[in-house]
Amino acid sequence: MRVLYLVVFIFPIFLSSCSSKLVEYEIIKVLNHYEQNEKNIQLGRDLLYYNYIPGLKNLIDGFNEEVAKKIRWEYFIKKSNQEVSFRIKINLKNRVIVKNRRKIIDYFKKEVEKNYQFHIKNEALFSQAVNFSQEIYSHIDKGEFEKFWSKCNALIKETNDKKEFIAKFRERESEIGSLKAREFISKQYYNQPINGENKKIFVINFSTEYSKKKGREELSLVLSEKWEVIGIRGL
Repeated sequence: MRVLYLVVFIFPIFLSSCSSKLVEYEIIKVLNHYEQNEKNIQLGRDLLYYNYIPGLKNLIDGFNEEVAKKIRWEYFIKKSNQEVSFRIKINLKNRVIVKNRRKIIDYFKKEVEKNYQFHIKNEALFSQAVNFSQEIYSHIDKGEFEKFWSKCNALIKETNDKKEFIAKFRERESEIGSLKAREFISKQYYNQPINGENKKIFVINFSTEYSKKKGREELSLVLSEKWEVIGIRGL
């Protein structure tokens, strides 16, 4: 009986010891640029919503969607001092990840630092993009589709019939109902070629609740001489 007790007691300790080595957390960047910690938290949220997977696929042989599921990235707030950091969680059971662990960590450090610096240096530009997005959704919520259309990029106007475009948004209005609440979530930017010219696309995300439906909404914007909508999706 004594032997059985010892075996039962030691076994969970053995499991715990093994399982602790199967997952690893790596701090990628401490986010402490702003005195107001809420702004550091928002920066963490902005960095969270970038899509890091395509870059990892290009960098690492055998990196696919299944491997991607073994990596998580998040912003983390330390309870003791409210310090905000961006970190990744990697599953060390995957052979591709174990083999390329250093490459993965270095890739995240490079990408997160690049995005971090762009956000810090272009804070005013992002603020304009968020305000413009709210203005666009205000037009849509009020049924001011002519005003919405006037603020769309030429790419949208060249690939959509104006009457059909507006009709789709009128139909959407009847499907989702009236606006109850909309909350800004995050903002990102991506370099993307448009008509042969490399442009920065600003992506603004919202969480929205209508009387008949709720979910995510996303606006893609481009700045030339003025801000313009180049994409809209969600719900």
